[in-house]
Order: sequence, then C-alpha cells, then structure tokens
Amino acid sequence: GNAQYDFWEDEDWDLSVGLNLQFRASNLTFIAVDGSQGSSEQEFGLVPSVLLRARRTFENSWWEVEFNALPAPIPGFYGFYELDVRAGLKTLPNQGAPQGSQGLEPYIALRGLGGGFAGETDDGFTDSQLLLVALLLGVAFR
Repeated sequence: GNAQYDFWEDEDWDLSVGLNLQFRASNLTFIAVDGSQGSSEQEFGLVPSVLLRARRTFENSWWEVEFNALPAPIPGFYGFYELDVRAGLKTLPNQGAPQGSQGLEPYIALRGLGGGFAGETDDGFTDSQLLLVALLLGVAFR
C-alpha cells in the first residue's frame, strides 16, 4: 500500500509525495558463468520506497508522471526505480454513476522499470544494469 501527501493541489495540478510499503518474498540464485560457484538465498520482508507524482488536468484530457524509487543503503547497489508516464482522455460519467464520478478514462502509458549493482568481486569489477520498458493501454475508473 501507499500513503501520499498532496503538497500542491488546485483545479489543474496535483503534486504529491508519498511512501510505499510492499511485502517481498524472493529467491535469489547466483551461479558463475563456468558453473564452478553458486549461491541461493531466500528473502522475506517489507520493502519501503519513495513516491513522487505530478498530474495535470485539462478540459478533456490529462497527463501524469509517477516516479517510485527504492533507495539502497548497500554500497554499490543502485536500488530500483519505476517511472510511469500516462496520458488519457476524460469521458462523461455513465448514467447512474455516483454523483461526482468522472467516468471512464482511457489512457496510454509508457512504463520503465530498472535497477543495478556495481562493485568489486574476487575476479574483477561487476556492473549489472536492468531496464525494462513497456507501452500500455488501459482504462481508469474515476
């Protein structure tokens, strides 16, 4: 879940900062390229992250940028980050929808997810990076 604080909110803009808290259950396995060494470790725990969000609303559309980062207190570990950029259209509320409802909002989103590690190992320097990018279509219910 997450908690956000809107530090600037008006008719057209919404800027907020927040914290996320997720539960992680992972199994990490590392094996040398030649297969001579390896290790496996299971981890369970809470993972906190920082959230920054900006939303701009226009008469018939909107755009939103959201950045979620897991800072890493481990030397050499860059942490993980997620960047979402979304743009959508406003539609009229459905008949019978609750008062104040804005209706369905179709949107397009570009999402990036990445992280990395750099450091010394017994046999040299390691610099591992991961970046995944996805283009998404969706519908928000507001």
